[in-house]
Amino acid sequence: MNNKQHKYLMIAVMISLIVAAQQTVFAQSEPSLEATWLNEPGTRKVEFYKEGNVWFGKIIWVQNDPRVKVGDILFRDLLWGGKYFSGKVITQKGTLNCTVTFEENDKININASKGAMSKSVYWSRVK
Repeated sequence: MNNKQHKYLMIAVMISLIVAAQQTVFAQSEPSLEATWLNEPGTRKVEFYKEGNVWFGKIIWVQNDPRVKVGDILFRDLLWGGKYFSGKVITQKGTLNCTVTFEENDKININASKGAMSKSVYWSRVK
């Protein structure tokens, strides 16, 4: 290996180490969703629970909504990705992709999307 090749190899190694260090610094540890959460209109409560490394959300209380019932799984297959959870939300329109992001310790933003359409709602931790 000549000096020029050695120099390029060292530069590639340094860049790889910098990128790996940045990913470690910017990745956040997984927050716990384990709690009861109330939706923004105050008509549903969901309890999040974890099975293995996957989170689920089950309806434990509903008010004036015949489309859902207590015990229905509303969120499934939520996995931590470093900055937010991603998985599925089950709606009357079908199963949609969703992300769950902590806005504050006791407030989460749930964004559901299908294609170019998306909708965000806030849920608050029940104390």
